[in-house]
Amino acid sequence: MESVLFIKAITYVYFLLNTVRVFSYVPQIITVGREKSTAKAISLLTWTFWTAANFITGIYASFVVKDTLLSLMSYGNTLGCGIVVGIVLYKRKKYAEGRVTEKKEMVEVASEKEVIELIRD
Repeated sequence: MESVLFIKAITYVYFLLNTVRVFSYVPQIITVGREKSTAKAISLLTWTFWTAANFITGIYASFVVKDTLLSLMSYGNTLGCGIVVGIVLYKRKKYAEGRVTEKKEMVEVASEKEVIELIRD
C-alpha cells in the first residue's frame, strides 16, 4: 500500500514538472515566430497530434477521472502545442503566397523581356 507521503510527493513533482512543461513551449513559440520562412523544420503532423492528444487527455481527466489538476495541465499543454501549430500554419500560408507572387512576377518579367527583344528585332 502506498504511503500518503509518497502520493503527496508524486503529486508535487507532477505539478512542478508539468507547470514548467507548459512554460517550456515559450522558446519554441518564439523561435517559430521569428522564422522568416515556411518553418519546414517543424513537423506539423507531430505538433497537431500532440495538440489533439493533450486535448483529449484534458477531456478524459475532466469527465472520466474528474482530476482537475490533470485536466488543467492537459489544457495548458494543448494551448502551448496549439500556438505552435497556429504559427506554423500562418507562416506556411504567408510564405507560400509570397512564393506564388514571386513566381508570377518572374514570369511577367520574363514575358516583358521577350516582348522587348521581339520589338528590337
